[in-house]
Amino acid sequence: YQAMFKKILMTLAAVAVVGFSAGQAAANTVTIDQPNPILTNGATSLALDLIGTEFTDAVDAGGFTFRWDPAVLTYTGTAVANPPWDTVSVSDANSATGVVDFVFLGQSVGFSIGEFPIATISFDVIGTDGDMTDLTFADAFGGWAGGGINFPVTYVDGQVTVSPVPVPAAAWLMLSGLLGLVGVARRRS
Repeated sequence: YQAMFKKILMTLAAVAVVGFSAGQAAANTVTIDQPNPILTNGATSLALDLIGTEFTDAVDAGGFTFRWDPAVLTYTGTAVANPPWDTVSVSDANSATGVVDFVFLGQSVGFSIGEFPIATISFDVIGTDGDMTDLTFADAFGGWAGGGINFPVTYVDGQVTVSPVPVPAAAWLMLSGLLGLVGVARRRS
């Protein structure tokens, strides 16, 4: 009995560890609030909303860095969401090389949990149709914290593809109808 009890106990412990790890994978996520990949659809500027989702830890400070291809996008600025963030520092002196060294955010009162806005990152689109760039995010200054205790955050990177203005389906339908009328007119003459 003792061997069987030990085996059951080990199995339960393994299931608990796997379950805990799986539950933690989705928690504390920073992501872009637009569908990924992001298509420019002929736009010459792009504003990306960065949000925190599934935060199970109460956060009152955070720091991150991000990178992109400067041949595709030119950085024009970061507007931090206020509220919840009332203390902000952005180091974007190297943005011409495709990197913002850090965005530091803080709350002097309270904390955020669940889903909350972080910032809007703005770019001018300078690439040509078909050009792509990854947007990658990483921790800066130890990442994110609540009450002075750091905790892990998962970043969901994005991808921007320069694309032309899509031709609406109605335009294709109208064009095919006109071509049909031309064909009928030719047959009658």
